[in-house]
Amino acid sequence: MKNKSLLLLIILIFILAILIGYRLHSSDNKSDDSSKKKNNVSSTNNIVIVDNLSFNVDKDGTFSKLDNNIVSDKKYQYNIYTDNKNIGKGYLRYSSRWNVLNKDKEYVHYDKSLVAYYGDIDFQKPMYYIRNISNDEKSFLKKEFNIDNFDYLYVNQVVNGDFDLNGVDDKIYILSNYRNPQDTDDFSNLYNLIVADMNGESYMIIYENYEKQNDTPALYKFNNALYLNKTLYVFINADYPPQAINKSPYMSVLQFKNKKFKNVLNI
Repeated sequence: MKNKSLLLLIILIFILAILIGYRLHSSDNKSDDSSKKKNNVSSTNNIVIVDNLSFNVDKDGTFSKLDNNIVSDKKYQYNIYTDNKNIGKGYLRYSSRWNVLNKDKEYVHYDKSLVAYYGDIDFQKPMYYIRNISNDEKSFLKKEFNIDNFDYLYVNQVVNGDFDLNGVDDKIYILSNYRNPQDTDDFSNLYNLIVADMNGESYMIIYENYEKQNDTPALYKFNNALYLNKTLYVFINADYPPQAINKSPYMSVLQFKNKKFKNVLNI
């Protein structure tokens, strides 16, 4: 009887080991497939590059991050915009940042922004300019959103452009008066905000009030705007002040569709 029980126990342990091994192998395969999907770059990709990040953009507007080094290895020819100007077609090579080459493979200098795309994508690039907020616009924000504290603005951006390319000028307001907590005892009037004025309608995208938030906030700044497949995407940089610990900068991708702004990616 003892021998039978021992034999049965050994058989059960053997079967259990086989099942565990199968599940681990299956999990590894799924992980490998996911990694390959993320890093696989082919001629069928719709590649969009914004500053130091590269994305695949599906027809439905889904963004997924690509590996810059793998994208660089493909040596595709891109349509390129530097510093908000179209410089035509050229090549991109990645080495800590994107190096731009024209169609004759000569290096092209750029100071700040880079946008490029490759693939079967309906791509349009709205032009824009950035300035400080005016007194009339302060009155507008006070009337629409009851915001009336514009002292000591750490971030002061009003971005003008026809973002949805319908012939009507739009605006994006990005403001912050958040500063080092050591500089103030009153948090009640500290805020970050992003407001869009699109075709005469106003949209509060972000409003953060630090009377209610103890964490060190991100500080937002405009990066770029693209019109892809008849849909507007706004790219926002989020950075942290020096006193923030273990916080990394990131980029937010905002989609404007059906009269709504939606965050589709933080990376």
